[in-house]
Amino acid sequence: MLIEVESFLSATAIYWANLANAVYKRDQGQRLTDAESKELNKLEQALFESFKVVGSCSARLLLIGEEPAEIKLKELRDVVNAFFRTGNIGNRKTTLDELEKHKEWIGSKRKEFYSALGVSFKRSL
Repeated sequence: MLIEVESFLSATAIYWANLANAVYKRDQGQRLTDAESKELNKLEQALFESFKVVGSCSARLLLIGEEPAEIKLKELRDVVNAFFRTGNIGNRKTTLDELEKHKEWIGSKRKEFYSALGVSFKRSL
């Protein structure tokens, strides 16, 4: 499960970094190259597809009775989803400041999820 969640977070981070670069270029009046646009679209799609993985992790946590960790995973998924819904090069509200806020929220929820998962592991020892 850790690998799947980290894969989800990796897809998020890679898309975030490329989007931040694209927003920087956009705000400097530069156009993205076709290759950059295609790569950004590919990374956006990869992030979209990675949401499925988190759903199966959530189900597994519930199956083994780890509701507190599942709640934190849902919160993590929700903040990534908020980023995904608004984080788009075509959205003028997507600014570097907004991207930084999303990055901080995601990092905070990641920490909360792993803390809850740690409690679960300690209980199982």
